[in-house]
Amino acid sequence: MIACAAKARMAIHRAASEAVSAVLSPGTALQAMLGATGMPYWLSGLFSSAIPLAWVAPQALASRGLGRLAGSGRILALLLLLGEGFLVFPLLALALGADAGMAAMLAAASLAAFNALDGLASPLWMDLLARVAPKKARSSLLGKAQAVGSLGGILMGIWAATLMGRWGAVWGGAFSLASACLALILPTLALASLKASSAMDGAEAEREPLPASVDPSAREKAVRLLTACRMAAGFSELALAHYPSILLAAGLPPQAIGAAFAFRSAGAAAGGFALGALAGRFGSKVAVASGGALAAAAPLLIALSAGTGSWESAWLAYALQGALGTSWYAGFYAYLLEAVPSAGRPQAIAQYNGIVGMLFMVPAIGGFLLTILPREAVLGAASCLGAASLALAMALP
Repeated sequence: MIACAAKARMAIHRAASEAVSAVLSPGTALQAMLGATGMPYWLSGLFSSAIPLAWVAPQALASRGLGRLAGSGRILALLLLLGEGFLVFPLLALALGADAGMAAMLAAASLAAFNALDGLASPLWMDLLARVAPKKARSSLLGKAQAVGSLGGILMGIWAATLMGRWGAVWGGAFSLASACLALILPTLALASLKASSAMDGAEAEREPLPASVDPSAREKAVRLLTACRMAAGFSELALAHYPSILLAAGLPPQAIGAAFAFRSAGAAAGGFALGALAGRFGSKVAVASGGALAAAAPLLIALSAGTGSWESAWLAYALQGALGTSWYAGFYAYLLEAVPSAGRPQAIAQYNGIVGMLFMVPAIGGFLLTILPREAVLGAASCLGAASLALAMALP
């Protein structure tokens, strides 16, 4: 019963985190607030890249010390709550008389602080998951939680649209950030009572996929392959941030593209359930490989849509892209938890996140390539990178 309750708390927190990403991710509430102040695209783009960097940098700096904090739900909850508290600052500033520009800049600083503390907590969260959930349950738990969270994200998006329609982009964006804080508080507090001693008893929770007698170099090779696979899949999103511009330039109407966003959320929900179930039955390697296949297919469908004007191809591409996002947890993180020994797990997760975090540059690289190359060439290269991710996944032990 204790183990089931612990897994439920982890799943609820993951679902809540996925839901609020609808207003915390780049291109959502913050960019609406910045855009309302007249900030130029290039400067807004810099904020879009700098905030994910805030999630990565603390992990790289503190990776060695994270191991000493592992296994404590209280430490994890404290870091998360501190970060979540920053999300109410923009609304408080507006209520105290700050102008729109000041509130927007404070929103950027608040999101950077939130991401920094969330980044520090991420390896501890993953380590705690490995302690409370057996190997075969992790992918399924992560996939289902992300699927439910994606559905919650649709509701969060509707709520944000309602707020911005009523109060404008700046006040509505600030209310959206504060709403995200409120949505996270209870799931975060529920983590505080979790600790290693209350985890699943016995070797089932801590069981590793490779016997202790296996040469450590085999584990290191698996992690290196997984990281290369993730980087290839991430670089397959070269054009992702620019899909709307590509489709609009090709003549698709705005309503078709707006509908595609809904298909992305639907794809994320379906992908979470499907990839979680596949990984639970056949192993997380299957979910990793599925991510590579999805990464290869989505850019080709965008190229087809841009070339033929097909709405359906664009919708399917966005659905596959949404499903690809669920493979980050149900596939890649689940495999990483299996591949590293428990003693060095927090450090390994932090190092993996630090490398993968460099993908924050991908939208900028893609934008540059699209200015000097035909869109077909960029989309074709993106698809090839997805295929490379699939090939690397098949080589995983």
